[in-house]
Amino acid sequence: MKKYLVLIVLFFCILQGLYSQIFPEDYNSRMDSTYSEGEIFLNLQASSWFYNNEYFNPFYKGYTLIGGSFQPKIVYQSNSKLTLMAGADFHRNYGKNENLFIKPLLSIEYKPTTNFSVLVGSYNGGMNHLLPEALFSFENHLQDIVEQGILIRFSNSRIKTETWLNWESFIEPGDTFREAFTAGSSNRILVFEKNSLKLSIPLNLIAHHAGGQINNNDEKVETLINANEGVRLEYNFQPKNRITLYSEFNLFQATGDYKTKNGKATSINLGMQSNHFELNAEYFQGNNFVCFAGNPILNRAYSIPMDLSDPFYFENKKMFNLKTGYRQKIGPNSFLFLRFESYYFLDAKSLDYSYSLHLQAQDFLRIFNLKR
Repeated sequence: MKKYLVLIVLFFCILQGLYSQIFPEDYNSRMDSTYSEGEIFLNLQASSWFYNNEYFNPFYKGYTLIGGSFQPKIVYQSNSKLTLMAGADFHRNYGKNENLFIKPLLSIEYKPTTNFSVLVGSYNGGMNHLLPEALFSFENHLQDIVEQGILIRFSNSRIKTETWLNWESFIEPGDTFREAFTAGSSNRILVFEKNSLKLSIPLNLIAHHAGGQINNNDEKVETLINANEGVRLEYNFQPKNRITLYSEFNLFQATGDYKTKNGKATSINLGMQSNHFELNAEYFQGNNFVCFAGNPILNRAYSIPMDLSDPFYFENKKMFNLKTGYRQKIGPNSFLFLRFESYYFLDAKSLDYSYSLHLQAQDFLRIFNLKR
């Protein structure tokens, strides 16, 4: 009963202010400014979070994430088309004082036109990819944001797209582990826009491969694929307030040295957004759907051991999900986020939820210009 009371009270509190679906654009943590030729500057990024999952279902238990990361980067603007970057990512989960994870960051970005860029090296993934939760979990933005490989971006008035390759495991001849990489493509196509009404189509794909021909490993070769398409309708009734209705269709396919598996899921979403508040309501139905990088609570559900009389044993998962959020701008490129997410399993008549606090900051400091 307490779980239902928490959900109802928070729902009405949010409605008194207004409200929307949770849009990922505010989580941007990439440098998108172009400085003058020869400029050397320091790009500072930091993130801290408290993320608590109160999950009680038998297949995915609740846990708490609390930690932070810091990314100092030296950036050199060689010319208007070429940018060089070197730095490091420091990541720590609080409470594990002996564990500080450090990743070197190196990249070269070539931008031949204002609409097109190619980056080879390190870049921030997470919510920057603008993928739906069924394909890419929000936790990736907190716990595993750094990716390394290739990032290609294109954007104009009608199309916004990025394609990437994240190389996760490099192998040499005789290694006892598999090479692994993840590739993806995020696309938004504007179909119609007039006055306050906008119609667009999202097309997304993410795939993971593990295998290799030169390693000494008996593990099976695997390729996992998730695809997503939908229709998105937005109505802006004020400059900073909008209502969004969208429907999505998701696919899963697994291939490799074992029997091919397939699954699918559909969802219908209604969201509202103001300058500070967000609200998103979703009906989700999955049929053997598996998301290898998405929110695991959306995966096909079953009890362990399998008991056909258990309300959590179902291949067709039906859920009603309600998410609310508050965001406050605390700097030119910095935000405070509060989130509350609830997941109601219609077949099992069970409610799980999570809540989080997240601070994300970014700032730039000019050092000097080499060509002056």
